[in-house]
Amino acid sequence: MKYKILGCASATENSIRTFRKKMFLEAENCTILAEKLLTVPGIPAADLCNFRREERRSREAVLAATAAFYDAGISMPDSDTFVLGGGENGSREENLLYLQNYRSSLRHTGHGHLFVATLPSTPLCEISMALKLHGGLFYINGTRKNIRQELLSGPFPLLLVRQHQMGTAVFLLDCPAR
Repeated sequence: MKYKILGCASATENSIRTFRKKMFLEAENCTILAEKLLTVPGIPAADLCNFRREERRSREAVLAATAAFYDAGISMPDSDTFVLGGGENGSREENLLYLQNYRSSLRHTGHGHLFVATLPSTPLCEISMALKLHGGLFYINGTRKNIRQELLSGPFPLLLVRQHQMGTAVFLLDCPAR
């Protein structure tokens, strides 16, 4: 079963790019970038109440996913959308930042007593919460070949999230059974 690409977007800490509608936004940081994105007509309503507490990969993933729906011309995402993500480093970067903070600030003055997003699936969960997606969620740690082999055929739209060191790319795919 083959999926059809409906929309695609990529995001970094200070830019968002869509591929069909050719939108490009740039800002000094992710918070200002999110504010700019939400002013674009046709952008899906995203709940960004947790945006400031999220780490970089989650912010990029939420921005890219929101922009991918826009790129597909979808202002109300299907709540049954399945979120599938993957990468080769899991949450290594966040774990290292947490460890450095813990070492330099100790447990009581640093982030040692706070919830820290050190799970590889955290960016996918943030996408689901921001866009109110209630379909399945799955993270595959591995190469592109592994991720491609894990794509399950099913009667649901699929949001494929690919994270790498330069940013996040999101593809909104439609199941041919629809």
